[in-house]
Amino acid sequence: MVLNSFIEINYWDEARVYISEKKIGKGVTAPVLKQSPIRKEKSGNDELHFYKNT
Repeated sequence: MVLNSFIEINYWDEARVYISEKKIGKGVTAPVLKQSPIRKEKSGNDELHFYKNT
């Protein structure tokens, strides 16, 4: 997958990841970022995580 390739070779600046309890069931698995988010915000019942590549 293209997104995973960019993350693996460290070609990204920042990412925003929505975390939800809702299950989609099918689709592409989201990439995993190795660092902790720099900030978290509530967005309705979900949470938005902000990541910065350092």
